[in-house]
Amino acid sequence: EMPALWSDYLVGSQRVFSKLAAAATGRKSAPWYGNIKNQRKSDELLQYVHQARHADEHGLENIAEPSAGGIAFGAADRRRPFKMALFRIGMPGEITIVGPENVGVAFKPANAILFPVTNEGRTYEPPRTHLGRPWVENNALAVAGAVLIFMDKIIAEGEAYIAD
Repeated sequence: EMPALWSDYLVGSQRVFSKLAAAATGRKSAPWYGNIKNQRKSDELLQYVHQARHADEHGLENIAEPSAGGIAFGAADRRRPFKMALFRIGMPGEITIVGPENVGVAFKPANAILFPVTNEGRTYEPPRTHLGRPWVENNALAVAGAVLIFMDKIIAEGEAYIAD
């Protein structure tokens, strides 16, 4: 399911950029959007998302594979042992732990691992940098989160320009 959700996200993120481009056309905001376009071409993460959408819509190869989520238990304080008398998973989202002592719980959401994508003979690897900084998370949730932060920033900037 996560690769399908990733595909949906790619289409939606492209729509945001398309709407900004349309709103900036023929206005004094056009140079501002030109900078956004250039940044999208030069930033590895933003370029990867753009090219992944293109490859997903027009290509035949898978662009991601599912990565299962899970729950991890361990000692909250690693210097002491942890104990549980009972652990039970009931209805979706319902977890019962009886008699916990020093229990740490970590939830890992389902995700999708990103593949290299190819468009017009050029291959785009999953990003290694974003906005000039190293990027190590090769998964859909992390990349989507970074793009959302970027889009939030440019939408806020764009409101000032496009309102002219």
